[in-house]
Amino acid sequence: MTSTFFQRRRLIVDRFQYRLIAISAVHFGLVLLVFMVAMLLPLMLQLDNPAASYIEKREAADVLLFFNEQLWLPLGAVFLLLTVHSLFVSHRIAGPLYRFRMVFKALAGGNFSIRANIRKHDYLQTDAGALNEMIVALETRIRGLEDQAQQLKENTAQLKQAVSSGASAEVKKALERVEFRVEGLNGQLAYFAPKS
Repeated sequence: MTSTFFQRRRLIVDRFQYRLIAISAVHFGLVLLVFMVAMLLPLMLQLDNPAASYIEKREAADVLLFFNEQLWLPLGAVFLLLTVHSLFVSHRIAGPLYRFRMVFKALAGGNFSIRANIRKHDYLQTDAGALNEMIVALETRIRGLEDQAQQLKENTAQLKQAVSSGASAEVKKALERVEFRVEGLNGQLAYFAPKS
């Protein structure tokens, strides 16, 4: 497998990234709303207060104008930066998940040489390691089953040869070897049996 298989090809890898970005935007919007209400509502109430003096209303209006002139651009920039940051964070999650799906498809197709290689700064490093350990364990078990099946095939051929030659001692030995291999296969297959 080439090292270019899992290079970033798209900015959005999975649909859940849209949801994560939207959730981040909603959270920032709520924080912004609370901030605006906490900062601007008292000033607006001061402007609408008939008991407030002209000087108090002017000071409240000056602060509102300051917020209007000086605050919206930085808040918009922070919103944009948080959105971009959410995109990169989501990509560090979606990228490994996409790679895991490709590994699962390869495993379903019988390719046990594949590994879940993810980028150095991606999240889910521990999960990739656990997935790779599982693949190695499965590959080892399957190789053991293949070896047992090959030996069983050889023992069966020996048994057929012994039966056709009529040697009962040879047949008994060959039959014992076949029984031994069948027990070995059953032991190997027990690994895949559901555990209760």
